[in-house]
Amino acid sequence: MGTRIRLSIPAKKAASSAGRVAAATPLPVQGSWALWWRTMRTLARTIAGLGHGVPWHLVRFVPEYRLARLPPTPTGLIARAREIGREAGLDFVYTERALGEAGRRTDCPGCGRVLVSRRLWGLEAEQLHGGRCPACDTVIPGRWTPSREVES
Repeated sequence: MGTRIRLSIPAKKAASSAGRVAAATPLPVQGSWALWWRTMRTLARTIAGLGHGVPWHLVRFVPEYRLARLPPTPTGLIARAREIGREAGLDFVYTERALGEAGRRTDCPGCGRVLVSRRLWGLEAEQLHGGRCPACDTVIPGRWTPSREVES
């Protein structure tokens, strides 16, 4: 049984014209590992098909209330899912708190410079100039405010 993910034509048109698409994927741990990895690869390829600049947010499953008996998503799986996204061609794969500072920041896909660093719940510093990397002039997709240092 294969994993299929399809986007409608209006969704694809909206994604390409608006430039404001983001994908968020909760990462529960249940069932077959082979199916889980296939699903992650399929999701990553589907999102990359919209454009390499579409951000993919990988969200760790944390057991609460009626699902408290289930285990949380191991950080190793989150790290591997992030690698899968990068292998699929996605430039911006985020993991919120699960993998520390590296999972929250925006790096330039051209030169690797840290452009946006974030705290757990907010912005720490933004190094963009007119939506571009100041080191190599790579355009970084998104809605950006003028560059600023954010005080702690």
